[in-house]
Amino acid sequence: MGIRFADDIGATRPMSSAALVSIAGGERYLRCWHEVAKPTWTAYAERHGLDIVLIRFPIDRAARAQARSIAWQKCLIPGQAWARHYRRLCWIDADILINPDAPNLFEETAEDGISATLVHDQLSSAEKHVLLERVHRRRFAETDVTSAWSVTQTGLYKEAGIDTSCVDMVHTGVIAFSPDRDESVFAAAYARDRDTIAYEQPSLSHEILQSGRLRRMSARWNWGLYDAIVIHHQNLLLAGDQISGSITDFAAIASRELQNAHFLHFYRLFGILEALRPTAAARR
Repeated sequence: MGIRFADDIGATRPMSSAALVSIAGGERYLRCWHEVAKPTWTAYAERHGLDIVLIRFPIDRAARAQARSIAWQKCLIPGQAWARHYRRLCWIDADILINPDAPNLFEETAEDGISATLVHDQLSSAEKHVLLERVHRRRFAETDVTSAWSVTQTGLYKEAGIDTSCVDMVHTGVIAFSPDRDESVFAAAYARDRDTIAYEQPSLSHEILQSGRLRRMSARWNWGLYDAIVIHHQNLLLAGDQISGSITDFAAIASRELQNAHFLHFYRLFGILEALRPTAAARR
């Protein structure tokens, strides 16, 4: 058990059969992960006897790979030699904090498929209505919510060049999978060329859903802080997700939401996560 760097993993087999894995691309993101996220990850991993594998450098360094977000590189993980040392892996975006009391994800999720949540699974239908209105800054009649939600999802698929009538989308920030069984699903997603505002998510989501291997897990494993703030503290965010509240406000909300979550995801709010660094707090 412990932190292993993917570029340093040799032929020696790890002590654990399962690991958390992530990419921290660039000095800024790597520093934030080490100073803010790492303590929560290591406490969790030690408690449950898990490895942590951190990818510090791009797996694919070709021009095609460099032209799109590093987020796509998660699709290459099942095909790496080091990944085959593990029976199961859980990809976790680096902008996630882990609740120290969270149970072992690998014991709570199905081993016979790919475990993930759908986008905004944590929201009730009424909360989705509120989120749509806040994000689009206009009113939606109740009868229009379902269709508006569907248009949002299918629009992302179309932007990615994917012809589908599916209105669901997997949230690819947390995915538990088996490297030996799921490599083809991830590889098919990576083969698609078109990048989007949602990066690899439409492509990987489509392949997971098409494979029939999705096993939906609790939204607590991928709990979005952004959703909670937009719905319950909308005064703290301005247009374009510009922050209007103090870091103290956001830190208090994050602390409360972490009690609801197993994994608290800071997507669209990396600046908030970064501001939680001890060095940042000392300067304030």
